[in-house]
Amino acid sequence: MTATYEKQKSEAQILAVEQYLTDNVLGDDFICSHYNSCKSSHADTFYEGQLHHVGKYFGVSFDGRPLRVVVVGQEYGHPPARVDCQARSQMFKFSALDCRFAAGQGYKGRNPHMKGTTSVLRLIFGIPLGTNHHSEFLSIEGKRVHIFDAFALVNYLLCSAVRDGSTKGLSTPTMRSNCCGHFRKVMNILEPSVIIVQGKSF
Repeated sequence: MTATYEKQKSEAQILAVEQYLTDNVLGDDFICSHYNSCKSSHADTFYEGQLHHVGKYFGVSFDGRPLRVVVVGQEYGHPPARVDCQARSQMFKFSALDCRFAAGQGYKGRNPHMKGTTSVLRLIFGIPLGTNHHSEFLSIEGKRVHIFDAFALVNYLLCSAVRDGSTKGLSTPTMRSNCCGHFRKVMNILEPSVIIVQGKSF
């Protein structure tokens, strides 16, 4: 699949997201003004400052049709805490290149969440469903780009509240209310043309 890339706009959007989150959530320290009220609203394990992945090639177009794809999840759901955007994107790079849809031939398999993300991105970018790793790439202005680098994963919550030993999100009304402003700001910056919501609880 051949695509074009709005390089200047994409780079500006990525920088704006990172700058907003650095200034308001996680810079050299965790600085979210809602931290104390959110953490005190949940009695169990709390992982703060788990930021978003915005792929380097976010903002691709096919035949002039923009596909600024944002997948929206609820929260990260497990450690570590204080994961900035660059660290989050490194995790996606590992899942894209060092893992496969299913384990085999010396590669680890992706978890169910990432398998679902792989499949929905294939469909959106016009790639038939399947498990072949070589078909998970787009041709963008002569470069071979993995589909994970052509979308953004924006969790509604920037902190995870769970019980010890569980990854099931137990966010409180306080957390959901407080994070709404951060979520809306990031979505306004990214201007998605396609939004996929994973989960119905939020």
